[in-house]
Amino acid sequence: LAGIVSFRMGRYAETKVYFNKVLGHAPKHIGSHLHLGLIGLAEENFPVALHHLQTAESIQPNNPSVHMELGRAYLAATAFAKAATHFNKVLTLRPDAEEAITYLAKAHFGMNNMNDATKCADQILAKDPKNAEMLTLKANMASAEGDTEKAFNFARDAAMSTPDFAWGFLSATHIDAGRIDEDMFNAMKTGLDGCKNDVEKSKWHYAIARTLDARKSPIEAWEHFSKGADIIHNNISEKAHEDMNLMKLLMDTFKAPLPKANNNVNLPWTPIFIVGMPRSGSTLVEQILTTSPDVFDGGELSLVRTIALQICGGKLDKDSVDILTSQEAVNAVRELYASSVKTLFPDIEAKFFTDKMPFNALWLPLISAAFPEAKIIYTDRDPVSICVSCYKQMFNTGQWFSYNQETLAETYATFKGMMHQYMQNSSVYTAAYEDIVSTPETHIKELVEHTGLKWSEDFLNFHKAKRTVRTASMQ
Repeated sequence: LAGIVSFRMGRYAETKVYFNKVLGHAPKHIGSHLHLGLIGLAEENFPVALHHLQTAESIQPNNPSVHMELGRAYLAATAFAKAATHFNKVLTLRPDAEEAITYLAKAHFGMNNMNDATKCADQILAKDPKNAEMLTLKANMASAEGDTEKAFNFARDAAMSTPDFAWGFLSATHIDAGRIDEDMFNAMKTGLDGCKNDVEKSKWHYAIARTLDARKSPIEAWEHFSKGADIIHNNISEKAHEDMNLMKLLMDTFKAPLPKANNNVNLPWTPIFIVGMPRSGSTLVEQILTTSPDVFDGGELSLVRTIALQICGGKLDKDSVDILTSQEAVNAVRELYASSVKTLFPDIEAKFFTDKMPFNALWLPLISAAFPEAKIIYTDRDPVSICVSCYKQMFNTGQWFSYNQETLAETYATFKGMMHQYMQNSSVYTAAYEDIVSTPETHIKELVEHTGLKWSEDFLNFHKAKRTVRTASMQ
């Protein structure tokens, strides 16, 4: 009971203590494994989340709640096929579980199974024609297929059918802010005027800002971008320096080269780590490389950070991170990363595997030591372009430094200094965004040559690839 109360209060550290005590007495206590799995999911610690949820599944293989949470965990980790398996299991046990149908639609979208995603979405919309979540999903599907007009119409329906749904209007501006008409724009202003919740208010500011930006009113647009950013920054100001402080700590920790992994854990694929500041072009590089059937799209994975956190005993501070320089830690990173990828993506047949979490850059010395065979690509871009793009983007989570111009500039400068230090002892290819977009033939060939992939003209037609993009670069 104490664990449940702590969980509902969001006091996860206490919750873990209570439920781990329960498991000490009753290793098969299903509620403890479920709650610890949910905390792992909330903290994006997918190995821990999946361990507890899979244990719960082994205890109660026909528990729909367990399969629902397993599906959500795999969905969050972008392992869409595994997610779909569990949502289908829920529907086998509870055919009327609309939440499972909703999540299954998202899983099919992630796998580019547009027909199946549409069937699921339509099943929900048949009962609730104004379901904003499914209308937004259909908008994203149409956008992924290149039908911007159809995508915007779905997004408009989602927004106007639920006038207080700020995210619906913001989604519409992401699809095509230039199509926002006066009815929608007035609805945004009404939504902002009547909004009492700060987080929702920031969404309205970003939606209005994007509309004004598209209407070539940059001064007014910037005022709303700033107001939206200020709201977020004021709510999370204590987190604004977290990334920069971690960079400084790791730079000090990784001053000397680390020992190479020697535990003989063979990888069935060669990892390609794509690192850089957010909004620097990492999605573009991954889109180019995954044009090849020899490259599996791993997406943005938080595995390296999660594993490092686990090795350091759950905290990253001066007293704990020194352990990461040891041979044992380097070996553990390789072993745990390989097993985690196998759990998330059990059916990889490709020769290469991409992990494009931008801030894997912080762990570059550890990655280089644990994966000597890895291909590491650093995406770089004009500093003003990066910083303005970050400041104008309302991220789903993280990047807390980007909502204040001072912390954004400080974090960028620290990041550049960190990369200068790390690249002295690592084999890293720099992919300059401006070079790729201005002379793609030359620089895409260089990029492909660095990875060891066989050249094909298809790499120049990356924009035609049928692949779902899930980052802020989707549009």
